[in-house]
Amino acid sequence: MSKLRWLEITSFRNVVPGTRIEFSDGMNVLLGKNGTGKTNLLHLISMAIRADFSDARAEPFEIGLKLEDGGGWDLQVRLKNIRLLAPGVGSPGSENQAPGPTFDLSSNAVLRSEELGVLEVAVEEGVAKATLNGTALEGLPRWATRSVLDGVMCAWLEVRDLSNNVGGAPAFFTLTLEPAFRFDERLLAFEAMHGRGESSLSSPPGASLRVTRWPSGEASTAWQDRFLPPVLAMSCLDSAPLPGEAREYECQAGVLMGLEKVVWIPRLEEKSQKEGRVHELYSAFDFGCVTPAGGYLSDEKLSFGEKRLLAFFYYLDANPNFVIADELANGLHYDWIEAALDALGHRQSFLTSQNSLLLDFLPVSSAEEASRLFIRCEHSEERKWRWSNFTEKEGQEFYRDLSVGVEHVSQILRTRGLW
Repeated sequence: MSKLRWLEITSFRNVVPGTRIEFSDGMNVLLGKNGTGKTNLLHLISMAIRADFSDARAEPFEIGLKLEDGGGWDLQVRLKNIRLLAPGVGSPGSENQAPGPTFDLSSNAVLRSEELGVLEVAVEEGVAKATLNGTALEGLPRWATRSVLDGVMCAWLEVRDLSNNVGGAPAFFTLTLEPAFRFDERLLAFEAMHGRGESSLSSPPGASLRVTRWPSGEASTAWQDRFLPPVLAMSCLDSAPLPGEAREYECQAGVLMGLEKVVWIPRLEEKSQKEGRVHELYSAFDFGCVTPAGGYLSDEKLSFGEKRLLAFFYYLDANPNFVIADELANGLHYDWIEAALDALGHRQSFLTSQNSLLLDFLPVSSAEEASRLFIRCEHSEERKWRWSNFTEKEGQEFYRDLSVGVEHVSQILRTRGLW
């Protein structure tokens, strides 16, 4: 299972240059007051896990990161986005307005494993080049420059075609299929699960599903989805939904809200036929709630907290490897916060919270774990964002106080000026 090991930030927005943050395999909790860049850090983490920095192409940055897949592969990436043209002058739309700034994104990705050795992929000025253990590979196709993972995947496929000794594919190649978006503090994810809204700071795009149905007996159905749990996508593969047909969605949020069940209504937006194949696009989805008494309630009638709860468990179903959640406890009942944390399971998670309830539910079993669990977000004297792990001493002192059993996690953090 893929994990993000660390981030190194030479330059990114208002972050202190030279910042390095290391991450634990399980929960990583960002602590800090408003305005210290916590949401921007989650945005950066999302882009790093997806190895896709297209959302930041219009700003300068220089970043390093490391991903591991738990199967012997690791991927280290360095990216640099340089401004090529000075910003425009003059008022927008005026005749004397100069062109806006343009940027050149270069990257260097190094994929390592015992079987493969070292596969290096560099992209400069829109051209991708690769070497395997120092030997140059033939020119890569244009699509290798779309993202870091695309470039590495393209080079790995070329090596695989030349040799049988490369091992199985790295698990982080699936991150292009299961991208880790940011669950926001409001209802953007709720809008996205209905196929609506715009992505902001790595929040999910509107859900959609493309299905190609092949002639009977020839081949299985192919499909493409965006921010859609596999269980829902598979229900459309098994049989095409009828207009207005409600299909049961086994979602834990329904149990927590005391509902009989939650239903999902996919709506066909486009349908075409070519060479005997039927192409379908579903990009508008409704959800409904069936009460124990048999009544029906649209999810649009739910409260703010109920909508966030439903959206979060939908998000979990769509994200099997990572959770990136901003103010997870916002609007949730005490019991729901506990259930949400329990549901994180094996996923590597990145959370923020100004709510002490979430912090008090955190499992901390050692000083070492405390040092890895928390990431401090604060202002430097120059009002830049300073992001850092707990020191070993801070972790030891925190756990010593927690072991006494008198104060909750949030109280200890506040007493020691750590939150």
